[in-house]
Amino acid sequence: MYAHAKKTHKKGFSLVEVLTSVALFSVIMTVAMGALFMVINANKSAKSIKIVVNNINLAIEGMTRDLRVGYNYCASESQAKDGSCDSSSGSSRIFFTTDEGQNYSTYRLHNGAIERRIGLGGQYLQITAKEVNIEKMDFFIQGTEQSDDVQPYVTIIIKGSTNMAGQIQRFLLQTTVSQRKLAP
Repeated sequence: MYAHAKKTHKKGFSLVEVLTSVALFSVIMTVAMGALFMVINANKSAKSIKIVVNNINLAIEGMTRDLRVGYNYCASESQAKDGSCDSSSGSSRIFFTTDEGQNYSTYRLHNGAIERRIGLGGQYLQITAKEVNIEKMDFFIQGTEQSDDVQPYVTIIIKGSTNMAGQIQRFLLQTTVSQRKLAP
């Protein structure tokens, strides 16, 4: 009498369960891939900014090294001839004698870049990357007057920005360099 009543239970997933799990997996993977792409873009941006900052550091370090071993700091060649080289109001360039004593070197701000010239008739060469925009650079020269008992030194203030990967980063740097050679 109950021969047909015995039901067999098949094991497995229904179509609704499979569709639900596939949809849930797709949503999770989409969110995860978006986060992964954001991390990759942030890493590229950080690398770009690091390259620009390293370029600025290299330019500043080269400048300070040259100034440290140089002497006769002046804001211009004409001031060097006059002997009145202190520039307490700041100058966008500095002219000085290199450590070899026969060459002159000049650093200046020109068209948003720091440039260097070796020798009086030499050509200016850009030492900062094109992604770096120097808005203002001032050299404050102190201690060059013969009556001073102060070791000559130069304070450099640089204001600018970088534009990497569409992000503008502003910076303001200041450093002071004293002449290594003892004043007379």
